[in-house]
Amino acid sequence: MRLIAVTFIVMTAQAFGGLAFSSAAQKISIAQLSLFAQETSPLPQDSQDSAPISSSADPAAESSQSLQFDQTRFEAAEGYLTLTWNELNSAAEYSVRQDSGLEVYRGPLPEAFVSGLPDGTYQFTVDALDTQGQVIARSAQPAVVEVVHWPLRMALALFFGGLVIFLLLIAVIIRGALGQPEEAAAEPSTTQPETTT
Repeated sequence: MRLIAVTFIVMTAQAFGGLAFSSAAQKISIAQLSLFAQETSPLPQDSQDSAPISSSADPAAESSQSLQFDQTRFEAAEGYLTLTWNELNSAAEYSVRQDSGLEVYRGPLPEAFVSGLPDGTYQFTVDALDTQGQVIARSAQPAVVEVVHWPLRMALALFFGGLVIFLLLIAVIIRGALGQPEEAAAEPSTTQPETTT
């Protein structure tokens, strides 16, 4: 269902003359498509953990490049974040996995948008894959994410505060709209009546 919704949004935007998506919207679409692909065709547990690390054509060049996250500690009160890492020239795509083994991203970009995380602590690792899907590099240090959502009391207070402001704004608009015809009728006419001689 999510794939249909994302496809519909993309097609609608393209139909209206090439509307430019923000990079965040593109990341969300890519992440949602990736998650949909995982849900419809999950990898067997054996193949997830036992992906061999293949040797590259130039081990000296590859060993000088290590795969690492740009930031390894996160605090996410909203339950979503963007993970970024350095790009390897020999990598065809990247795979980001949660500590539970769930693959949350697989694609060519060196960044992943992760969302829908409930409260808790999560660790993510990234693997660089070659064209055959073999792991050629793995992040040495995981990205650790601590998710603590806003308290419900605070969310409700902000909601009702916004509701009061919204209702006051509507009242001012209605009062202004209803008051204008009365003001126009109450003003005396300043034009002199025409006299004919």
